[in-house]
Amino acid sequence: MTDRPAQDPDGIDAKTGKAVAEAIGERLRADARREEPELPGRLRVLLEQLRAQEDAVEDTSPATRPFPA
Repeated sequence: MTDRPAQDPDGIDAKTGKAVAEAIGERLRADARREEPELPGRLRVLLEQLRAQEDAVEDTSPATRPFPA
């Protein structure tokens, strides 16, 4: 018998595994908060065109027009 706590197949006890998972989560949250770099000009133009097309479709969609009085 050993004095070590029971370990999972990867050799990491539950307390250490939880600490590692929390550290990874903190790092991912920090990375997600970083400011995104500016998009290349061509991609920015294409996204603007797509948004304009979506707005035009929504404006003419029967579901978005008010019902007749």
